Amino acid sequence: MKKFDLYLLLSDLLLIGLLIIELFFELDLTLRILGYGTAFILLIMQTFFSNKYQRGTSWFETSLYLLFVFLCLLFIIFL
Repeated sequence: MKKFDLYLLLSDLLLIGLLIIELFFELDLTLRILGYGTAFILLIMQTFFSNKYQRGTSWFETSLYLLFVFLCLLFIIFL
């Protein structure tokens, strides 16, 4: 398994787990920031290794994608 696949799997599992936990329990702001921040860092690492191994995406497109994901995560955190 490549590092890219591992980071993708970890970030997806973390995000899905946090969303399921939030369905049943109310997380305070600190736990939300820590959890979604960690998922965002894993997503950045995933994107870095994606560009390293699959040279198809430019850094401009990647940065726009990461900005969009970051704004979505901020929306989820402060919702």
